[in-house]
Amino acid sequence: MSENLPAHPTSLLGFIERAARDPEFDIQKFGALLQMQREMEEAQERRTQREAERLFYRAVGEVQARAGAVARDRANPHTQSRYATLQAIDAVYRPIYTDLGFSVTFKSEQHEREGWMRMVCVISHEAGHVERHSLDGPMDASGLGGRTTKTGIQAIGSTSSYLRRYLMMQVWNIVVVDDPADDDGEATRQRAAASTMPRPPKITEPASNDDPGGWKDFAHKVHATLSTAMSRKEVLAIGDRKAITQALEDPAAPSWLRRDLDTMFAAAYERFPEQPEDELPDIEITGEARLSAG
Repeated sequence: MSENLPAHPTSLLGFIERAARDPEFDIQKFGALLQMQREMEEAQERRTQREAERLFYRAVGEVQARAGAVARDRANPHTQSRYATLQAIDAVYRPIYTDLGFSVTFKSEQHEREGWMRMVCVISHEAGHVERHSLDGPMDASGLGGRTTKTGIQAIGSTSSYLRRYLMMQVWNIVVVDDPADDDGEATRQRAAASTMPRPPKITEPASNDDPGGWKDFAHKVHATLSTAMSRKEVLAIGDRKAITQALEDPAAPSWLRRDLDTMFAAAYERFPEQPEDELPDIEITGEARLSAG
């Protein structure tokens, strides 16, 4: 009797049938061979899972390195503060994480506590590793002063948007700032995200070997600033800023810069086929109902 076990299940069944008719068939040896095959398959599966997990986390780091901070683009009238909307986060991160093989999906689950919602974020990578994150929060229908100002469906939409936004921030370790183009911390005082453009990079500024002149960093900052635009008018206003026109006229600028800027501005412009309606107000959660995310 051959000791080589067939890999395909149907072939294995045929092998067992033939072996059962063989008077010299050794059931103990056959069992040992099956156990050996199972152990080899399980070991290979563990190696595959470890490799998929390694590629997953390496790609997560690449997403974070490429995207960086997200600008706050909306005011919260309840708390007199600014925050980054889900749209702003998505505009910065989706093109990057999809390019690196990720897909992100959301779903809601029934919560054991009445009046609460559980939002689940599933992040999958093309290498095969999948992670599941969840965040809970109370359904909020109140507005300024604690008055009920939202219908039931509006409360669902507002709470869902809030939880999805914080899940995205947790998954990618997103930092929100008043102006990602401001490198010296002055944005907190000036709150000028929509009107302050980064200085065009100069050849004399420090630059890495793969980004001589700092042009890649400049393009990244332009992309981040475009993500804060809320209308086609704002996109056009950003394009008219002196820093961009100077960069395009700079003889030291690389040939790819104009192409990339054209692509970024076209994509940003097409995000607004018409003036969008305002997003539902961000919910305010205090006391025991405060989300663990802050």
